[in-house]
Amino acid sequence: MYGNCLSCRSLVCIKGAPAKLENVKAELVRTERLLAKATAAPIQTETHDAWIASYIAKIQRLTNLISLLECDQIEDGTPIALAQVAGLSLPQYDPVQFGKRSVEITIAQHEREIGQTIL
Repeated sequence: MYGNCLSCRSLVCIKGAPAKLENVKAELVRTERLLAKATAAPIQTETHDAWIASYIAKIQRLTNLISLLECDQIEDGTPIALAQVAGLSLPQYDPVQFGKRSVEITIAQHEREIGQTIL
């Protein structure tokens, strides 16, 4: 999920769209990994706690969306929009953000140097 899609009311997700469910599941796995790394970090600040809360909220939203996309009682082609939640702030990720490719390369180089996966 990119941008603010999980809390946006302007766009909808179409059930049955090719690869949609797989993309949402992949984002759930990625977000769960990020939450695990964030909770394992030896940092206790207000900002850190806010990130943890936002990852938990995002995981709940993704889980809800997956349950709707997998529901046999909802026909393929049905537009799905999750209910808007006041004050919900989710971590955002933009795969086409300018410079992201160079950041990925830098992260990959760093991972090779330290022999450990970061993301």
